[in-house]
Amino acid sequence: MNNQKKVYFIDNAIIGKVGFNATDNIGQLLENLVFIEIKRQGKDIYYHNDGIECDFIMRENGHIVSACQVTRSMKDEKTRQRKINGLISALNTYNLTEGIILTDDETEEITIGNKTIHIIPIWRWLLK
Repeated sequence: MNNQKKVYFIDNAIIGKVGFNATDNIGQLLENLVFIEIKRQGKDIYYHNDGIECDFIMRENGHIVSACQVTRSMKDEKTRQRKINGLISALNTYNLTEGIILTDDETEEITIGNKTIHIIPIWRWLLK
């Protein structure tokens, strides 16, 4: 109840017309695209924030089933650590063993303890 609400648009084109930023924010567009797809799949969507944020927590049939981060790129070390740490925090909180980080075009697999992080391009995730 103390966390700020995240706002998403039902269509990315709306962001360009009524957007609040003076510059293009590809990361925001990618995150919004992922939100739209998760809603299309009929999953309940939450976000995790215990001081470290994870963009999406998905619930089906009353159970947390997955956690996901979205970023344009993992090349910047600060972004990389923030996204990994946020995802690991969510995986630990919800007793999940795997999570995903969706990027513009990067692929990688990271194992930290008993947790596996799949870094995949959003376009590939959308095709599943």
